[in-house]
Amino acid sequence: MRKAGHLIVYCTARNRREAYSVIQRFHLPYDYLILNNGSQIEDRAGLELYNHPLSHDLGMEILRFCRNYLGYYLYFQGSGEKTDCGIRNELADCVSSETEERGEKAFWVTAKRAEAYNMIGIKPYGKNAKLSKLVGIAGDIRQRYGAEVKVSLNTLSLAVTAKAQTKATAMVKLLSFMGQPLKVYCIGDSCNDTCMFCQADKSFAFFRSQQWVRASADALVGYVCEAVDQILDFPA
Repeated sequence: MRKAGHLIVYCTARNRREAYSVIQRFHLPYDYLILNNGSQIEDRAGLELYNHPLSHDLGMEILRFCRNYLGYYLYFQGSGEKTDCGIRNELADCVSSETEERGEKAFWVTAKRAEAYNMIGIKPYGKNAKLSKLVGIAGDIRQRYGAEVKVSLNTLSLAVTAKAQTKATAMVKLLSFMGQPLKVYCIGDSCNDTCMFCQADKSFAFFRSQQWVRASADALVGYVCEAVDQILDFPA
């Protein structure tokens, strides 16, 4: 695709550390990264082009609210120190640019230290791993904070970002940075990809995706390479 003149953008709900771990492991080429479900954009040199986080006070309030859902893994990506931290029951795993701490206390110490929050996530484990329960939690968050945040459903997790920050809005923002009209092709497998499908000239979903994800795409494929083959066949 790059030899044919296309730009490659990875658009993910993962944070920078998680995305890099996959990119480096498989030596994946790219031109831009859209991270934390659309709240961050950076180029292949690591230069941050865009960052629209939740404020510190709002993020702390949402973290405290979501902590009431026991049996769920609560995590965040902090802006400023670029901290990411997660907690499940009494166990926490926190990593920042300065230290690594574990435990409930460490979670809140790290959260309070963050200047702002690029994304807050919540996902179930064990017996709580049911989509219906997750949809219910999303409704609770929207009812309480809907005027200030965007809640997006991933395959089986929630991403809470600043209002109107999604993969689609980040894609539109990136196109505006480029300053020229470009055709957009995208492929995805989750609910938070469907907004991006609406902005693309051609969208692909996987056969294994949930029904409403498949229904939102222009075409279905089994593998990424099948989408690549079709894109290369399209006229420039």
